[in-house]
Amino acid sequence: MNTIKPKRGRRNPARRQRALLARAASTPIKPFTFIQPGMQVVLRLRVSTAGQKSHLDDHETYLRAQVTTVGGKVVAVDKRIGSGVDLSSLRSSVALAKHHDAVLLAVTPNRFVRQPGFGARTCQHVQADEDTLAGLMHIADGVTLVTHLEPRASAKEENRHLSQIGQAAKGGSGGRPRKSKPGSKKRERLEAEPKVRWMRLAGMGNRQIARVLGKPESTVRRWGAPFSPIAEGHQHN
Repeated sequence: MNTIKPKRGRRNPARRQRALLARAASTPIKPFTFIQPGMQVVLRLRVSTAGQKSHLDDHETYLRAQVTTVGGKVVAVDKRIGSGVDLSSLRSSVALAKHHDAVLLAVTPNRFVRQPGFGARTCQHVQADEDTLAGLMHIADGVTLVTHLEPRASAKEENRHLSQIGQAAKGGSGGRPRKSKPGSKKRERLEAEPKVRWMRLAGMGNRQIARVLGKPESTVRRWGAPFSPIAEGHQHN
């Protein structure tokens, strides 16, 4: 029987599946379904910088709603600003969970821990390896760690989940701000049309006008359409 080999440069699907299964077996973090009615929960909330501080409230609101939905009870919240590579900040969250005999819940795995070497620009898709997770569980000291997102989620899925929470908190208006205010293109066209007309009357073609205005020739052609010879002829009739 012939074996179909994957094309060079593409990952073998079977190999990727084995890697996911191996990661699933070595992930000590529990899924959200672990939380049962009446279970006490401490929220672990973390952002990397002070500029992201508002996200802490968004994550708290979101997790409180999710816990209530399954019948759990939020008994304490620990909010932190700092790198996920530094596990020392987790000690206070663990202490709270122990005090209340509760599980410790975070939105995504990377709110608990980041792989050493993680960089927002250089290594955005680095996931915590087994040694890092082992260190995480050592700090947890018997406290059960739970994430709302699937513990085996990829870095891309984690980032998407965090973005969706932020957008939901803003009524779906999250995301990158607009580069220009509404109506800016219309104002630009209205300001440019007289210039295009006078340059046309001076005998300049669309290509020359586009070079002067620093705009694509197709844009200049569209702006100058009302002042074409045919249109001018109709205006005089």
